[in-house]
Amino acid sequence: MKPVAVAAIVLTCASVSALASAQDAEIDAAARGSCAGIADRRDFTIRESRLIDPFWMLRGRKPSAATMDAVNGLKGKRYAFATVNAVSKQIESEAWVRDSDDALVTVGYSDIGIENCQGQQLDVTFTIMSAAASPSLSALFEWDSKDKAASDIAGVAMPRAWYQFAPEARFDDAQRLVAGARAQATWRTSRVPLARLDVKALGSTESHDLALTVSGDYDSTTGWLRRATWHVAGRDTSTPVGSASDDAHLDQRSLEGQFSGSLRPMHGIVARFGGMLDGGRLDSGLAASELPPQTKAGSDYTSVKLFAGVTARTDRHALTASYGLALGSTGNSFHGDWRKQVLDAAHTFDQPVGDHKLFEFEQRLTLGRLDTLGSSSVPVSERFFGGAGEKAVLLADDWRIRMNPVIRSIPTNRFSLTDAGAGGDRFVAYSSTTAFTAWGIPVVPRELTDDAQFNKKLDGELKASRSMLDVAYRSQDANFLAIKSRMPDVVTKIDQVGKAEAKARSTAGAALPATAFDACGDAMASSRSASAHVIADKPVSAFGWVKQMLPGGNNALADLVDACGVQLVATLKGVGVATGDLESTTKDLAQSASAIATSFAAINTNAAGTRADADMAYAVRALNVITKQLNITSISPVFVFDVAHISPSSSDLYSGTRYAVGGGLRLTLLSTVSLTTTYAVNPRRGPGESSGAFVVSLTTRNLFE
Repeated sequence: MKPVAVAAIVLTCASVSALASAQDAEIDAAARGSCAGIADRRDFTIRESRLIDPFWMLRGRKPSAATMDAVNGLKGKRYAFATVNAVSKQIESEAWVRDSDDALVTVGYSDIGIENCQGQQLDVTFTIMSAAASPSLSALFEWDSKDKAASDIAGVAMPRAWYQFAPEARFDDAQRLVAGARAQATWRTSRVPLARLDVKALGSTESHDLALTVSGDYDSTTGWLRRATWHVAGRDTSTPVGSASDDAHLDQRSLEGQFSGSLRPMHGIVARFGGMLDGGRLDSGLAASELPPQTKAGSDYTSVKLFAGVTARTDRHALTASYGLALGSTGNSFHGDWRKQVLDAAHTFDQPVGDHKLFEFEQRLTLGRLDTLGSSSVPVSERFFGGAGEKAVLLADDWRIRMNPVIRSIPTNRFSLTDAGAGGDRFVAYSSTTAFTAWGIPVVPRELTDDAQFNKKLDGELKASRSMLDVAYRSQDANFLAIKSRMPDVVTKIDQVGKAEAKARSTAGAALPATAFDACGDAMASSRSASAHVIADKPVSAFGWVKQMLPGGNNALADLVDACGVQLVATLKGVGVATGDLESTTKDLAQSASAIATSFAAINTNAAGTRADADMAYAVRALNVITKQLNITSISPVFVFDVAHISPSSSDLYSGTRYAVGGGLRLTLLSTVSLTTTYAVNPRRGPGESSGAFVVSLTTRNLFE
């Protein structure tokens, strides 16, 4: 269905103003088809009423029963715009994205369509769409990664339910079938800086992954620190490792505290930093004969990890590079036994090749080095073990750093034998994935993306939003803040003018009519009102009031000086009234007005415009992905290629350089289920190794949100 009436399309800056109501003014629903020539439809009865809400799947829940009852309840009623409009507003109140500190640009679209006017009956169709673009998240490499749900990319998640639940499963030859779930409880309080409790429980006959995490976050659209996250977590993990012993596992039981932050984009680049303190117990079950020198099968440990990185996005490319440094010790006190360094860089490229079809190329290069300091020893779990499974440090959900060599033709942890024993002390690994969207159902209906009126209004509102951002950033300039800080003194001077005017009025008495003082009084009231707003309002709102106090504005101080210090003074002198106080007070006010004008002119408009353009570029790019690329359901063939080298390498086939070549299929279903299946050939396999590795990953979003 092509939309025929735009009841609302709104793009606003959340930091500037709230999302407007969809129908503040009564705009009648437009007709089409057999209804196009019928201006008065009040004698018609509503035959059918339906709601088109494509984003309900991304929000994870259908419209409420009350909303659907309101939509269905129109059937059989006499058509009246007020009645239909009330239902439209109810739909918007539930389906539109709420204001968020991190939502710089929010788009809301609501349409009421009237059609099939036959036999004094008609049909009513409501169409609703709402999404948000985050400047801090959409600038990051991980924003539209394949493990992100479509709802996260589109920013359509409504305020979270207090609990959430999502099953998860995966399979590879080493860990076998791993299944379990993640659960999350969310609350909001200003008493403690923690807002979520996450529980993860995954297990198989060969492995388990248990975690309990308490976390919090911070978002800002204006400060230098755009996003920050922190958590405290307890973990218990176990994964099998290639060994002569069938019972050998890499086990970890630990407690960790983590913090990460990302800065405001500068010239398109976002800088990131983070740190982690953790400690606990590492075990392996490996025999002493399998261990490299200065390596322990298990021990208590403590470590501190520091991370730094940069990320950037363009229309077609995304880049990230991260460096991690870990300093660790055996035992329960930090004394420096080993140093681990990892450099992880990744690049993605996508090219539209059809309607909501993409050619995608992803590549990643990771290097690692482990140094044992002096005569100390290191737990074998800290050495590098490779294979199909990825070992990564997850600094919040928007920064993932790979810490091991990934080779998808070898089961998890089976790429680990070196000339020195189990686990490498150096590695380099490269992996690439090529995919093509063979079929998909768009998140945003084609009826909207192909509609010229929708696109025209979208473009116009984006330009308006850019102007609003420009104002917001000008209001943060030091020159403007100086104006705001001086405004109480301006109010004092206006009051002094008022006292001088009252004294002159009393002195003039019957010599002048009351109307002679009206212009001065009106100008004082106007300027006093504007000044009060400048003092009380936030800088972004105060900016407009200051502008109105400049010459030519509706509340100009120059008008007050002219009305009271020039015109009224001349009138008073004409009847012999002394005007010294009025002249001196208006002269003082004129000096303040001149200082305000000078400071206002000194505001760095170029810097504000550059910031507005940069942030809007991220927002526009994000909206383009949402409206032109994002699919609710899609099928994509994939091709994978990996090469990895682990050291110290031996002459046998189990170490050195290994390869993976293969392919598979990626399926997403209603943004809730993501299933990826791949098989990679192992062209340089050793005795006893399989010809390749089969990997299946199944993830789901919350089912009870």
